[in-house]
Amino acid sequence: MPRLSEITADYISGFADADGCISGYRIDITNTDREILAGMRDWLRARGIQCRIIAGGAPVRRNHKQAYHLRITHYTDLLRFRNIVGFRLHSKREKLDIRLIEGSKPGKLYCIEEHDLAFHMLHDGASQERFLCNCL
Repeated sequence: MPRLSEITADYISGFADADGCISGYRIDITNTDREILAGMRDWLRARGIQCRIIAGGAPVRRNHKQAYHLRITHYTDLLRFRNIVGFRLHSKREKLDIRLIEGSKPGKLYCIEEHDLAFHMLHDGASQERFLCNCL
């Protein structure tokens, strides 16, 4: 298992691309090694992204080990994950953006700081148009 000091956004993004899924309004990253997920959980929590590990479903067939899921469920945590870690795969990145747009509330502004840039999620209640933008 990598030490917490060795875990980076790219490390987690790679896991999320390979073993992650977006289901409804949550992200699950699945692995049979709970300790690897615990390291990622601690890294994410240190950056304000709330998540938890749950044991899930039947054991993985090829090795009969228990599968664990690192789960992110709250809207602002999904938005922070998008801005701090993100997905490299276009299809997953796009699916997360669509979920974030669908889940935004009319007239509410979501802002997450990252490297001195503010990322905003805006929803115009009048036109029902929602969009993501980088703001200055």
